[in-house]
Amino acid sequence: MSDTLNPPNIPALLRSDGLPQAFAALGAVLARSPEPDRAGLRQTILDGLEATPAATQAALATREGLRTFLQGSPVYLRVKETRRDPEAPTIQERLSRLLIKALDPKPASERGSLVIAVLPDLAEISLICELFRMVEGNWAADHAARPPEETYFGASTAALRDMLFARVQLAAKKGTLWTQGSPTAILWFWWACGEEQRVYAFIKDAMGDAKALPALLDEIVYRVATPEEEYDVIPVRRWSKLIDFRALEQSAVNLSMNGTARDDRKKARRFLDAFGNGKSELYR
Repeated sequence: MSDTLNPPNIPALLRSDGLPQAFAALGAVLARSPEPDRAGLRQTILDGLEATPAATQAALATREGLRTFLQGSPVYLRVKETRRDPEAPTIQERLSRLLIKALDPKPASERGSLVIAVLPDLAEISLICELFRMVEGNWAADHAARPPEETYFGASTAALRDMLFARVQLAAKKGTLWTQGSPTAILWFWWACGEEQRVYAFIKDAMGDAKALPALLDEIVYRVATPEEEYDVIPVRRWSKLIDFRALEQSAVNLSMNGTARDDRKKARRFLDAFGNGKSELYR
């Protein structure tokens, strides 16, 4: 019997284990649930976590709590979902907002020291990338020149940005960026560091990589369900800042016809359908 037929008692788990450990335990339940049930179960879990009192969420703002939460996040980030509202927050945004609620009461200097202390322990950097971009915006030259007291992480802001940027560069070089929980969050953090051309070139190179191309095609497609219809789509206007869609479309056509793996050909065809819908969104 699946876990979704016997849904976990989230309030009881939170009371007994605390939010970070409950998040990890619920992630294990999510991982072993049948694929069709995962999106609904994840929604139930996140709704439950977001409804917890501030005192419960505060456990995320400890070194062990933050580490546990971040290490447990990939299973949540990788679940594909059907979105009923294209403007609704993404999963990485919802998880980052939980962290922001926990971190907000702390002085900026403590926030920065905490995240810097945890970062070396982490193989997963998606949520830290998302969190940094949400609270700091685009790291343009004038933005980077602000005094520390005007930043979210205080005196540690620049150092944290540099450490995270170095991790992104290493992941890109080793080819592990596409295996992170949310490559989208990482790519947009990289872009926000004033690296528009390098991100553009990195994605262009991925189009010629047999492993990276299917991951790229899968990453930027999401499904929308409205009362009238259900369809796959790509937010073309947004992604065009990072992607040469003419070249990507051609790569997808080639993969759909000549890919050796059935799953890769399926991803390519799904992308092509979604791209057609995304292009039409530009004119609505």
